Amino acid sequence: MAAAASSVSGGGARGATPMIECQHPVTTGVYVYNLTHLAAKPACAAALELWRWEAKPGNLARLQVCGSRTRKPTLRLDSFEGWRISLTAKGQFQLARQTSSFDLTGTDFPLPCL
Repeated sequence: MAAAASSVSGGGARGATPMIECQHPVTTGVYVYNLTHLAAKPACAAALELWRWEAKPGNLARLQVCGSRTRKPTLRLDSFEGWRISLTAKGQFQLARQTSSFDLTGTDFPLPCL
């Protein structure tokens, strides 16, 4: 499972970067975008690690829960492997460490609250 070959320098202010597939061919559906002060390779490594961890039995419930009235996700964890985890306004995961950050999404996470 190789990380995407394309990289984004992210050497400036946060900006809208294109979604980067973290695997070729796409097998996980994990994408990173809005990279800030971070290249694609380490962003994909962290994103894929979160995806693998989240897929293990019981870990989804440890990561997030859906509000019973709001039907919006709420994170139960605030960090993962040294990265701070938060949700963007659109409900996607965001990982940040020091001055680096990126948003991530995938076909199976974050879990939509239906």
